[in-house]
Order: sequence, then structure tokens, then C-alpha cells
Amino acid sequence: MQLSTDGKTITILTVQREDSGTYQCEAWDALEFQSSDAIFLEVNYGPDLIEIKLDSGIPSGEVVEVLEGSTVNFQAEAQSHPDPTYSWIFPNNSILSSTTGTLTIDAVSREHEGMFRCLVYNSATLLTRLGALRVHVL
Repeated sequence: MQLSTDGKTITILTVQREDSGTYQCEAWDALEFQSSDAIFLEVNYGPDLIEIKLDSGIPSGEVVEVLEGSTVNFQAEAQSHPDPTYSWIFPNNSILSSTTGTLTIDAVSREHEGMFRCLVYNSATLLTRLGALRVHVL
């Protein structure tokens, strides 16, 4: 941050996500104290790279082996502000959209075998990220 020579203006030279927060100017001398109205700086960012984990919290890797008939939960995580939307693209190219990154497959069958992709979108930054994993049904 840089303060102007007259002390009236503060400049954030390279805005970082950690700069989000409330800012207020205060001035005082021996006789009085004054403060400006508080302003809130909101920094939008992301989505960062996607990590897809199993419900156990273990990163899934590129290939996941799942027993036929079992239930599996995948959790896609990407740092983003505001919160992103998630779209899971199934091997048959059907799409499931959600506000969370969780995908639950009940009663896994051979039809679930193949590439699952997760598209994460931030409406403020207009950025998207794509994560993928291959499901192999045993």
C-alpha cells in the first residue's frame, strides 16, 4: 500500500485477495479526533485450480476404482470469491449443475464408468476451471 504525500489517499498497488476488508481513515490532533465512513473492499478472484476428493477427504487422483452397487461421493474444491457454481458432466455428457461441488452417485453401475468432468464458474471474474477424473467400475 502507498500513502499519498498529503496523507489523504491510500493506493493498493497490486490488489491481493488478502486486501479484502474494511478500510477507514482516521485523523486526530491534540484537540479532536475524526474518522471517515468505513468502506468495504471486496476482492473477487478465482476459481483457482480444482481438486476433486473422495468423501473420505483423500484426493481422488486421475483414476478412481469404485465397486459396482456402492455409493460414492466426490467433492470438487476451488478457491473462489464469490462462491462459484459447479457443473458435473457425466460420461454420457449429461450435466448436473449445483451450488456445491458435491456429486453423489448412488448404486454405481457400469453406466457410470468413464470420464467425469467438473466445470467451476465464477460469475464475477467470468473465469472457469475444469477438473476431471476417470471412474473405473469393479
